[in-house]
Amino acid sequence: MKGVSASLGAASLSSTAGAIEDALRQQDETAAQAALPAYEQALQRLCEGLNRFFSRATDPGESGTAPAGNADVQEVSRQLAQLTTMLENGSSKAEHLVDELRPALSALGLDAALDDLCEAIEDGEFEDAAQKVVALRRQLEERNG
Repeated sequence: MKGVSASLGAASLSSTAGAIEDALRQQDETAAQAALPAYEQALQRLCEGLNRFFSRATDPGESGTAPAGNADVQEVSRQLAQLTTMLENGSSKAEHLVDELRPALSALGLDAALDDLCEAIEDGEFEDAAQKVVALRRQLEERNG
């Protein structure tokens, strides 16, 4: 789960899964059980984010997913603006919003910029992360006119 969640950009889920994995490797059942609530919360956030993304991206009349349209881009842009504010205020909830945004940004081909953003947030460099969000919004706007 650690690797899969990291591939999806769910940093908190990956980190918690790694902690559980380490605890089990050391045969520390108490530490593994103590990490389960955080793991469950991170997994729930990821699932909720994926559900929101796919419910917006799927056309009920067709099978499969539709490409990200203007409405999706506008919603992602709105959420990025919210993320900028959160980062400027030093909110620890910023990482949760990034986890929710990852599927949509990935679908829009913005993985590299998102990886840079996640690294800045994980390092606690919220001011740098806020600047990266502004750059990410510019990229999004340039791509979608």
